Amino acid sequence: MSKVDTFGKEGKIFLKEHPELNEVQANLGYVTWGFLRALAECPDCPGVFRVPDNEDWDHLYCPSCGGVWTHKSVIEV
Repeated sequence: MSKVDTFGKEGKIFLKEHPELNEVQANLGYVTWGFLRALAECPDCPGVFRVPDNEDWDHLYCPSCGGVWTHKSVIEV
């Protein structure tokens, strides 16, 4: 499954879960949810989403392969 497949699949799931939204809200939710889920998907385990392991969300791990991603801030002086 590619990131594009994840985007579409997760966007459609959002639409099914929120039938009360008007067309603009539904389209915005479809794009936002699909995009964020595609970003969260583990690159090594299609269909598995990385999850945070602390409350700052600067460490993510894959529950399937155990891969870890760390956010590093770059400060320019």
